Amino acid sequence: MNMMPDIPEFMKQIQIYAVSELTSRVKSTLADDAELQNIAVKGEVSNFTKSHAGHIYFSLKDAGAQVRCVSFRSRAERLSYIPKEGDEVIAFGSIDVYPQGGSYQLYVDEMFHAGKGELFAQYLQLKEELEKEGLFDVERKTDIPKFPRLIGVVTSPRGAAVRDILKILSSRAPHVSVVISPSLVQGESAPERIINALEKLLRLQPVPDTVILARGGGSFEDLFCFNDEQLVRYLSDYPLPVITGVGHETDFTLVDFVSDYRTPTPTAAAHDSVPDRDDLKEEISQLARKWDEYIREGIEGYDELIHQIMSKPVFRHPERQWTNYYQEIDNIRDRINRAFIGEVNRNRAEINNILAILEHTNPHRLLQKGYALVNKLPDDKLVKRADELNVGDEVRIKLSRGKFTARVETVENENGKEKN
Repeated sequence: MNMMPDIPEFMKQIQIYAVSELTSRVKSTLADDAELQNIAVKGEVSNFTKSHAGHIYFSLKDAGAQVRCVSFRSRAERLSYIPKEGDEVIAFGSIDVYPQGGSYQLYVDEMFHAGKGELFAQYLQLKEELEKEGLFDVERKTDIPKFPRLIGVVTSPRGAAVRDILKILSSRAPHVSVVISPSLVQGESAPERIINALEKLLRLQPVPDTVILARGGGSFEDLFCFNDEQLVRYLSDYPLPVITGVGHETDFTLVDFVSDYRTPTPTAAAHDSVPDRDDLKEEISQLARKWDEYIREGIEGYDELIHQIMSKPVFRHPERQWTNYYQEIDNIRDRINRAFIGEVNRNRAEINNILAILEHTNPHRLLQKGYALVNKLPDDKLVKRADELNVGDEVRIKLSRGKFTARVETVENENGKEKN
């Protein structure tokens, strides 16, 4: 039975779509259009609703048109801004078709109030430009030293970040020296201050082995100074290895992409900049045990080789071939001795290196350089800052050799101001 409707002949050459086929074709066309993916749309929020499942539905409109928008729960829970009716926002996402409704929608991944959204758009544009220039390429990054002797820290001198960093470094590697190069880490002048602080570290003698650039958590605007183009370009050519620890784990600034090593927080930056002293001792102990076992196995192997050689007929009956093999026996013995002595010397050098590392991690070495440990009496508490003392306090001072007690006559703070 012919199901073709009675239509004019010229229309029989035209493709006839089912509704679902047409919608699928439109959906595919929109999805394949790169200019409609990862776009930003600015407009006024209307018809805002949130479902029991956590999905967000609304429309964006201006004077001439409107577009339906949706942000599913997995995305909606991470939006930086939840709008209300009438808000002017910038929404970031991609265009696609909702087949059941036969309409196109903006599937929203991120959203900001209009002013904040413009900042985010600037961030994305600059990130794309710098990425195209190759500033974020892995080949440009420098390896972080495993055993630094001096670490430079660029951060606010009064924030929690600097206290956390010093606490971690003191706990994990008290033998490592730390120098703070203070800087503003928020506001319009912060990028220039950070660059100046980094410059100061380059003028030190010796220069730090590693530099930590850090700031505690904050809003997108608070951290925006770390997206400054001049600062990012300066860091891309900075000669020292840089570890960044800016904000929280979910915060990514442009300095994170250009740094040699990115960590999620200031504490993590300090943690990853040095090996733990106890872990290092265990690693050295394992290495020493490995070499001890290797030496024993080597000696046993040489002993077996000597036994095999001595069991040959020429040694059982030396009088038969004494003249012919005398020189060969000496040569074999010399090779064995040289090999054994060489192995022992290599292992001795390795053990000496291990001992040197252990000695280097001994904090009492500082006393031999002229430093001293000061303990406040009578509770014998270690004094770390001058403001822990008062005039008249009795202290015990420990030197490289010996110790003595003294009484505090004057107390000055770090600015040279005398404490009453």
